[in-house]
Amino acid sequence: MAIENWRKPDDGIWKARNGSYHFVYSKVMCWVALDRGIAIARKFRLDAPIERWARECEEIKNEVLRRGFSQQLNAFVQHFDTEIPDASLLIMPLVDFLPVTDPRIQGTIEACRTHLMDNGFVKRYRADDGLEGDEGRFLLCNFWIIECLALSGKIAEGEKLLGITMAAANDLGLFSEEYDPYSKEMLGNSPQAFSHIGYINATATLIDSKLPHPRIRKAETGRHPQLNCPLNFETDLVRKSSYR
Repeated sequence: MAIENWRKPDDGIWKARNGSYHFVYSKVMCWVALDRGIAIARKFRLDAPIERWARECEEIKNEVLRRGFSQQLNAFVQHFDTEIPDASLLIMPLVDFLPVTDPRIQGTIEACRTHLMDNGFVKRYRADDGLEGDEGRFLLCNFWIIECLALSGKIAEGEKLLGITMAAANDLGLFSEEYDPYSKEMLGNSPQAFSHIGYINATATLIDSKLPHPRIRKAETGRHPQLNCPLNFETDLVRKSSYR
């Protein structure tokens, strides 16, 4: 399905209502499907067309690097041939599309902080999506930035942003989907599972990054750190399935 569909325009992770585009997030996740499929097939010696999957995987990556990156913005953008920053692109280093040390990834992180962060909370994007009115700030996007900062070695900045983000939790420590940092209202679905998945991953990565001898460094291995569990293929796959 990934091979058959990755070249088609779609409505993206945020389900825009103003037409279909070649959303970079969607291309990246098709790459993830093939990359993990290859890893599974090799690990368990499954009968699979690995060479074909690998060719398609490489083609997706090349197309994203060619058309999904803005030299002017110095960041990956919402969809091909635009200049719109989008917080969904923060998942690129988290799913190992590129290492967090890559200048294009660092540029994307900074673009999200500069153009999408407001009063400590991240807006998904700033563009026409076919819907009227404003929206809250998506908490999952805050946790993505925190995780990216931790992986970048910017621990203090990540911890500061985590402290700000914790203000969005209710008296039970639960997060909604969105938050209004001005009215301090919880908005959208509540509680929201993806917000909590983001919180767990972000805090785990912050803790791991502060260890004197971290078990694994993403910049060195291209694989994402795991906290308090053995580093093995199965747990790595389970964690990555959070970003879908």
